[in-house]
Amino acid sequence: LTNVQKPPQKKLLNIDTKFQEEYNHSSNASLTYNFPDKIHDVKSIHVPYMEIPYSFYNFSEQKGNTSFIITDETDNSEYVLTIPDNQYTVSSLVTYLNDIMDGPLALIEFSLEHNKIKIENKESGSSGKTYSFSWNVSGNSLDADYDKTNLKTRLGWCLGFREPSYSINAGAEILSESIVNVNTTNYVFLVVDEFSQNHPNSFVSPLSDSYINKNILARLQIDHSRAFGSIILGTHQTNLLSDRRKYGSKTNIGKLKIQLVDGWGTPIDLNKLDFSFVLEVEYE
Repeated sequence: LTNVQKPPQKKLLNIDTKFQEEYNHSSNASLTYNFPDKIHDVKSIHVPYMEIPYSFYNFSEQKGNTSFIITDETDNSEYVLTIPDNQYTVSSLVTYLNDIMDGPLALIEFSLEHNKIKIENKESGSSGKTYSFSWNVSGNSLDADYDKTNLKTRLGWCLGFREPSYSINAGAEILSESIVNVNTTNYVFLVVDEFSQNHPNSFVSPLSDSYINKNILARLQIDHSRAFGSIILGTHQTNLLSDRRKYGSKTNIGKLKIQLVDGWGTPIDLNKLDFSFVLEVEYE
């Protein structure tokens, strides 16, 4: 007999990171998952369901949006200001920014005005100082190369400021161009590498000059109305979009490299909590 094909069969695999062979103690949602039994002659894979904990902070050192630099233009003294990793509301973020304005910076004040950030330099008189604010900061120093894409990940951009730096004279104030946005992760990508090159990369997410990852399999939308610490449930009927990755030749799958990343391709920090999803596998 020729041209005889086996009828396709289907497996539903429950992938839960707490059952990985060697537990990953890092905070990143990244692991290599080994199947107890290899699946042969795989035709396609698909993700119909997904569960992740809403445990990733909107501001963290890993996201690169916790630091900025204030420079006293009188004597060029630099002050690196850093907010701790945390889940902030608009009001708590403004409160904390004011809390770290102490010592020589005690006369700088942040406030909220029509959903925008206002920064006031309350120095006065002829001895009043001029301060510059630099938002294009990575860690404790200015980025060596100015990059508009990187700037959009920084604290200043989240506060509504659209330029890399600002100068405020004594007795003056500035208002952010945009409203404050503390929802810094609106969706996450599930990246699955099955160590095969037999499929087209049909789910792509372009940056300005590249793609964040060639192995994206699914995209989960984040509902920011959920309570921090709750579970985000993803289904294809609501907030989960999955590619059906099809293979052009016989493919065997026994191991997966799995990762959750944000829209910039940065690994999601789940604060050491686990996540799970269902992998639908069609095979002969």
